Amino acid sequence: MSPRYVTEQEVGSLVEMPTAIATMRQLFQLGETSVVNLPRERLASKGITLHTMAANVPEMGYVGVKSYTTTRAGANFLVTLFDAMTGMPVAIIEANRLGQLRTGAVTGLFLERLHMLRPKTNYQIACIGTGFQAETQIAAAVSVLPNAEIVAYSRNSVALAETVARWVSQFGVPVKGAATADDATRNADVVITATTSNVPVISSSAIKPDAAICAVGSNYQHKSEVEPALVASAALVVCDDIPACQHEAGELIAAEAAGLFDWSRAKSLRQLMSQTDSPDGVVLFKSVGLAAEDVALAGVVLRKLGE
Repeated sequence: MSPRYVTEQEVGSLVEMPTAIATMRQLFQLGETSVVNLPRERLASKGITLHTMAANVPEMGYVGVKSYTTTRAGANFLVTLFDAMTGMPVAIIEANRLGQLRTGAVTGLFLERLHMLRPKTNYQIACIGTGFQAETQIAAAVSVLPNAEIVAYSRNSVALAETVARWVSQFGVPVKGAATADDATRNADVVITATTSNVPVISSSAIKPDAAICAVGSNYQHKSEVEPALVASAALVVCDDIPACQHEAGELIAAEAAGLFDWSRAKSLRQLMSQTDSPDGVVLFKSVGLAAEDVALAGVVLRKLGE
């Protein structure tokens, strides 16, 4: 039987954020030996880069590969799924929306868990960046945090105004724009960075002493949305996966090179899921995106198609 081809439209119609967060919760509650994850590799040639990452999640039924190309024209994403028992190919899934959903959902899972450990009655959420990935970051955050209000910042004032209006309608929570990134983060309980910047976009001087920082925009060694001093000041550093972050989390790599961070300080999101004590101070969550997340959510899409 030929593998099923699944379009972006089908993915978007079948999976909403609560389902994506529930899938990430199931994934990160699996034992450490239950998931085998191969970090991203890149093959660059003239005008095009091929990115590949793979994972085996047998308890969720599938092994798979995410592959995508990037050119000046944009990016094209696919997830290829195989049955974990038989090894037979079962689906080829267009994965732009899938990746956007799982990236937001992992942040949502982190914030859900942090809220359980140190709950608050309301949250101000700063989002630096208003592009493609920012939307699902906010969707996830408002779905797990009570009484949320959003302060957004973008260097593009026109895009910022359009985003504020759209998010008010889309999420049904208060949203306002900020004149600077520091203005956005200064009173924020949660700071989300979802940019393509090569250099830090937030500063230590404009972060609350108990803020949660979710740095999700970069998965390159040479890119860093968070300055090394802020990494150094974090009371807790959480990685979606420590080996993957050692491979491509520019913020942590830069802080280590500056002598301000040691990987022994890092805790995985899986470890945070079983933590019971409340962390004090700034908590930094670094997500670079894992193939296991794509495989898990792709499996949900395939099962929903069969219902």
